[in-house]
Amino acid sequence: AAHKWLSGMHMAAVEASIPIQMCMALPSDLMASLQLPSFTNFRASTDYGIKDRSLPFEKDDSNLNIGGSSLLGFALGLRPSKDSFWTHRPLSCRNSKPNPIECGRWTSQSNPGSNCELNAIVATLSTGPVSLGDKPKDTNETIVGRCIKSDGRILQPSKPVTSVDSMFGHPVGVKGRFPPTNSGQVWA
Repeated sequence: AAHKWLSGMHMAAVEASIPIQMCMALPSDLMASLQLPSFTNFRASTDYGIKDRSLPFEKDDSNLNIGGSSLLGFALGLRPSKDSFWTHRPLSCRNSKPNPIECGRWTSQSNPGSNCELNAIVATLSTGPVSLGDKPKDTNETIVGRCIKSDGRILQPSKPVTSVDSMFGHPVGVKGRFPPTNSGQVWA
């Protein structure tokens, strides 16, 4: 059923002459892209601001963690990306008492998008689409300007940022071999 669904999307994309981005795809979906060339990129991050205690890693994922999934996607010829981000927190969210309708459950300090610069760096280094989530006329042009060339094309490396091998080697109970905790991300 999954192959039929992906094949149907591929055929429609070919007819329309458009590429397809997969969002939060499983490894099997990424592998299927080898037979379906209209799939050109995938979102390597979780949803913005997810708090999922069932995840084995990054239980409070800020959607900046794209290094591991980027390894597989890049090896398959896909360009990873991260979820959309704010370049500028909406004005109403910068107050000490933000508007819950516009800001959701976050304050200006707890919002996973509070570090707009870091979000822009990770999105740019992903090699995939850079998606801005700002309200109209509330985009920080300085941050966007640091992500693009003078002709408007995105500054991107030839290879996406990916986790280094040691980020995958944290066996429980083995002392002295690896750091005891995974307290951050190391990318190359």
